Amino acid sequence: MNQSTTSRTKELLRSRLQEYSLGNFSNEMYKVNFDLIRECKGDYVGNHIIPEDYVNQISSHQTRAEDYCKDHVRNIKEQIIDRGLKHAIVGELDDLGNVVILSGHHRIEALKQISLDKKEKEVSYPIAIVKFYDDDNRDKFKQKENSHLASLNHNMYDAIKYLITLYDRDYYSWSSRSDVSNLKTECYKVLKDAGYTLSPAHKAKIFKSVFNHQIKSKDTISHVSPSDAKNNCHKFFNVEEDSYWDVDDEFVMYSSADASKKTLLIAANSRAFAIHNDRADVTILSKIKTYIHFLAGYGTFKSLEDKRHSYLEFLKIFNMYNGEGTNTIVSEVVFAAQFRSSDPNKTETEDIHYEWNSKNQNFE
Repeated sequence: MNQSTTSRTKELLRSRLQEYSLGNFSNEMYKVNFDLIRECKGDYVGNHIIPEDYVNQISSHQTRAEDYCKDHVRNIKEQIIDRGLKHAIVGELDDLGNVVILSGHHRIEALKQISLDKKEKEVSYPIAIVKFYDDDNRDKFKQKENSHLASLNHNMYDAIKYLITLYDRDYYSWSSRSDVSNLKTECYKVLKDAGYTLSPAHKAKIFKSVFNHQIKSKDTISHVSPSDAKNNCHKFFNVEEDSYWDVDDEFVMYSSADASKKTLLIAANSRAFAIHNDRADVTILSKIKTYIHFLAGYGTFKSLEDKRHSYLEFLKIFNMYNGEGTNTIVSEVVFAAQFRSSDPNKTETEDIHYEWNSKNQNFE
């Protein structure tokens, strides 16, 4: 929106306000966070004393998960009686010309109670009038404008309410996307930008509450614990304990794909050292058997298969070149059954076994 358009908009708003405003107040009387208004791409229209009849406190503009906190209202009331109101309430005109409260619902309630205690016939409020041009910046302002004295910090449930508002608006296509990792990054950034300070556990709970549908329907690569890898490895290769070169010229290993590359190098060096010291016969083919799993996370079956094929290519090169001097090959590879899907028919239930075919120089 260009400057001339915003200027006309503000003039129209000021004209409408003059119809019922009881007057203006100075910025010295009540503080207004002009920096935050600018940060959220809003315009400041003016400071006005607004009669209660023209104030709209619709619940959808309250950032709290629970509408009001009675203790907080009581604290603000005591503060106002003792020291006066320090921070102006913030509102925006709706299509009917009424003032919708963006920040200060508890202050409104406290001032109303003070007025009733004094038996005043009419209640009015000091409101800084602003104008926002999109819902996202308006909501960001509402979340961050929580700096008045005796403030009640937003909690985990307020964060959930805020994110659900964005989700229902299909902010950044949240409701139709399935890239959970990116959604989580965006979600956490939105909370940080809105001024939330949350523990990792609380952020995880918030994300799960808002994006539960995407999480449930998401394909995953399941976690394999070290103990499960060891037990499955021993069972598959029919060994009771970890076996090394001194036992039947075999080396049995189990680990994640990344860690196994280092273990494979250690095994090859160990074999070479044994041959060098006449503790192994280079004419006898030595075999490495390995049980492999990948890091857990969100991923498609194709992405998991690509990782497996890439790993087999790495082992193929090892067998063809790196193990030649020690007469060593990786004879068998077992991949853990890790793919989990919302469709039970696609979920892996059995480990995947490959054997080295020396004639074809490939794993089959």
